[in-house]
Amino acid sequence: MKDYFGLRLGKHVLLLVPWECSPEVMVVSRREIYPIPGMADACLGVYSQRVGANGHSPLLWVVDLADLLSDLMGFQPPLPLEGEELTVVVITDHAKDGEMLPKQQSIGLVVSAVVGKVSLSPEEVEPLPAKAKPVLAPYCTGVARIDGGKIGAIVNLPALWSAAAMIERNRVSSPNLWG
Repeated sequence: MKDYFGLRLGKHVLLLVPWECSPEVMVVSRREIYPIPGMADACLGVYSQRVGANGHSPLLWVVDLADLLSDLMGFQPPLPLEGEELTVVVITDHAKDGEMLPKQQSIGLVVSAVVGKVSLSPEEVEPLPAKAKPVLAPYCTGVARIDGGKIGAIVNLPALWSAAAMIERNRVSSPNLWG
């Protein structure tokens, strides 16, 4: 059995991220997210997390996951997020030896809802359907039936981290960032 964390985007899209990414769910007010000029629309800004043991308050990039994936996969952009309170799932890259990002980092993904922990046996995970492969293959490693038989796509975390790193690179290289 392998554990995943289920995320819902809109009413119909279910995604599964590996449990190893230490998902943490929090509700954040839009006013607590500080927008960064010159960023892609999917990047809502940064959120100042609770103060750590060293007295510093680490910044967390907050990304609208539906918007990011629609951009990456070439889909029509989703409707803008509604409401003052946002459900943010913080995932952390615990990779070692250059897999994904070279050091542990976290990102906040805005989702519509959480499904929670989902345990799947290898037999329950299927390859991507042939018709979905061209658009989903870079970002999903397979699919599984969850939540009453609905299909959930298993997120390819290295691809997600690469997309997040691309956002960071764009921020750093943007000549008009600070006006």
